[in-house]
Amino acid sequence: MMKRKVFAGLILSAFALSACDQIRVPGDGRPVETPAPAQPTPQPPIEPPPPADPAPVTPDPVTAPNPTDTPVPTIVDAAPITDLAQVNAAVCGLALRPIDNSLTLAEIADATPPNPDAVSIAVIEGDAASLSDFPGLVKMEPRETLPGGAISSGHCGATRIANNWFITAAHCLDDDYDEVLLIAGSENLQNPFAKRVQASASLCHAAYGGAGNNYVNDIALVRIDDEVAADLTDLPIATYGPTQRSLVPFNYETVQMAGWGLTAFRGSLSNDLLTATLSITGTGPAAIGVESIEGSGPCVGDSGGPLFVSETDGTKTVVGVLSVVEQNLETGQFCAGQYGARYTNLQGYTGWITDTIAACEKNSGLCGF
Repeated sequence: MMKRKVFAGLILSAFALSACDQIRVPGDGRPVETPAPAQPTPQPPIEPPPPADPAPVTPDPVTAPNPTDTPVPTIVDAAPITDLAQVNAAVCGLALRPIDNSLTLAEIADATPPNPDAVSIAVIEGDAASLSDFPGLVKMEPRETLPGGAISSGHCGATRIANNWFITAAHCLDDDYDEVLLIAGSENLQNPFAKRVQASASLCHAAYGGAGNNYVNDIALVRIDDEVAADLTDLPIATYGPTQRSLVPFNYETVQMAGWGLTAFRGSLSNDLLTATLSITGTGPAAIGVESIEGSGPCVGDSGGPLFVSETDGTKTVVGVLSVVEQNLETGQFCAGQYGARYTNLQGYTGWITDTIAACEKNSGLCGF
């Protein structure tokens, strides 16, 4: 029987928001006074000599200046990135293992693989979802081949945010794995037309703290090669990060999540994409707090999956990736009744995302592809 692992962060109480990138404004904002130019002493007019007949000169078409052209400043490229630490990133996997002790399937969930004959009824008490409502969403399975040929597989979500790049949670990728499989193009994982492709690299935030540090900086990027991207032309690229209105509960009273996670704690993973509507309880520079509505919300196996807001013009924006699922404070149960969850706030990490992608695309050897 195939051994599987499901990764998730679980905590008992409220969480603290970590700081994000600082913004430095040059100068102190005070106006700079410019002295008036000195007035020249008037001079009597000088009668110009009659013009001579100069020999005709044909200007060099390459070097002759054009007086109507505005000089173009020389752009000097920034120094090349020679170490991922310069952008606060690290290759995921064993490099991060010593600081993490995230819980595995056997330790917290005893979950079973999806049952192809069962009809899923919930993410947790959720509804059937359409990929058209969640652009860029894929199932992500980090896999490890065990002695004897068995496969140990993690279960998470990821979202395409650039032609070659997906965003997910670092805790999905901090364990041993030999490959990262992405399943795209179908709400049902058993659909023979679903595309299964392999990622070529995964980069985690270098300051990711793991369970020992309350899962701070729980964010990662996954890359696919150009030939794989060419095969996923029907998978849209999601808009992420900045929203049309300030990301506060007043402007976005509810948000949407989707995934293929557990339909009940210690239950089965879902074969079908399921969704739930959540309420925002608070936002900070690094995290977004949400709460289940009528017992419907995310669970183990939905980690790394997106949190979407609906804009006034009908478009959708990914604002977070699932990091932590909390216990019901009254019953102590996970994924049941009224409970909370925490998403890494992408608005606080847009600089990290763009810097890491740029560094890897300029120097692929740094990032392992």
